[in-house]
Amino acid sequence: MDEFIINNKKIKEINDIDGIWEGLEIILENNESIICKIDNIRHYGKPYGFYIYEDNFDKKKFINSEINKVSIIYNNYDYDNDNDDNDCEITIETSVGNITIILFNEYIGYPSRNISIQIIDKCFLKSF
Repeated sequence: MDEFIINNKKIKEINDIDGIWEGLEIILENNESIICKIDNIRHYGKPYGFYIYEDNFDKKKFINSEINKVSIIYNNYDYDNDNDDNDCEITIETSVGNITIILFNEYIGYPSRNISIQIIDKCFLKSF
């Protein structure tokens, strides 16, 4: 798990990303960003995408909230335990609650999707 402590950063807006990438962009008040996305270029018939873990996610609730910490957990394919999913869970702890973003891709025998996570000035690119 990767963890990032972020102090004195407020959320300015939250936008969906659509195009060759799908995901979420959280823009901070100083125009820095937290971006979580998965590519949608390769189509092999297996489920993939992203979702917000909370039911009835309300973006407006988080506007002007302060971010405290961002945690990233990677869950990779595990043949021995019959787990055929790859996913990445990004939890953004704020002053009004958590935003949990799941990027997922069902395993099809070889890496088939890229994910990209940008936490302000740090960027991670991973295939799964």
